[in-house]
Amino acid sequence: MVVKSLLERKQPHVAEAFGKLYQASFREGGLSLKVKELIAMCTSLAVNCPECAKGHAEGAMKNGATEDDIAEALAVALMFVGAPIFRRSKAIEEMLKSSE
Repeated sequence: MVVKSLLERKQPHVAEAFGKLYQASFREGGLSLKVKELIAMCTSLAVNCPECAKGHAEGAMKNGATEDDIAEALAVALMFVGAPIFRRSKAIEEMLKSSE
């Protein structure tokens, strides 16, 4: 027996709309399903959902992604998720300098 989530039980129109959006987003189009899954994998990590990222990595591989493709996508994502720390850390440097 499948147990429905709170949203499925209390907000079925929202759950249904989300399901339709998901299906519409993961159709072949200008971007291949492999690329869409790689984007979703990286976005999942950026929003701290490792379970989602694992599922999308598996989806990417199912659609032809290699381990090298996954590593390259992760390297690109690192620039946008990790790189802001470099710029933001300047505020910490300034605070440390002023406390000397």
